[in-house]
Amino acid sequence: MAEQADQVAQKEQGALDDLMASLRVKVATLMNVEVTDLDEDEELMDQGLDSVRLVEVVSFLRDAGYQADFADLAEDSSLAAWRELLEELGEN
Repeated sequence: MAEQADQVAQKEQGALDDLMASLRVKVATLMNVEVTDLDEDEELMDQGLDSVRLVEVVSFLRDAGYQADFADLAEDSSLAAWRELLEELGEN
């Protein structure tokens, strides 16, 4: 039973890793920068991600099945913070 739970957790982690990779590409495209230029811990809103583009991020995440909220994403707009938020949303 514990082994099955571990397999489910690994699958969910892999899905989140895939989503985060896609999210990095989406954000880089919206900001017109290279994916490698994005720092996980830097505030994207301070680097040029504006509210209009943030709405596109919210839509992208909702399409992926996460009930992301604009205010939550804007409050801490780093990729690292967004990952934590998505982990929490995935647990609900």
